[in-house]
Amino acid sequence: MSEGNNINIAACFVKSKYGDETELEIKDENAYQLYKAYNLLQAGTEFYSGLEINLKNNFQINVQNLSKYLVISLEINEKYSGKLVYSQSVAQFGVIGF
Repeated sequence: MSEGNNINIAACFVKSKYGDETELEIKDENAYQLYKAYNLLQAGTEFYSGLEINLKNNFQINVQNLSKYLVISLEINEKYSGKLVYSQSVAQFGVIGF
C-alpha cells in the first residue's frame, strides 16, 4: 500500500459507530476474493511499508477506509521495474478503485 508509517491495515476496515465494516475486493484475472478485517493478511504480506499484494496483469481492486483517524493508500507498482503506476490516498469513508 503506501510509504510512510504503517499501522495495522485492519484498523481501516473495522466496524465503527458510523456503520458496518468494509472489505478489500480483488478480481485477479479469473479469480475473485473479498477480504474482511480479520483475513486481510491472506491477500498478501504485511511489511513496515504496508500490505503488499502480488497481482497478475489483469486485475481490479477496491477498498474503502472507515477509520476516522487513519489514511489508507493504494500504490500500484510494476512488478519487475518497481515503477509507480498509480497512487491514491483517502480519509474516512473514502473509496479507492483501480
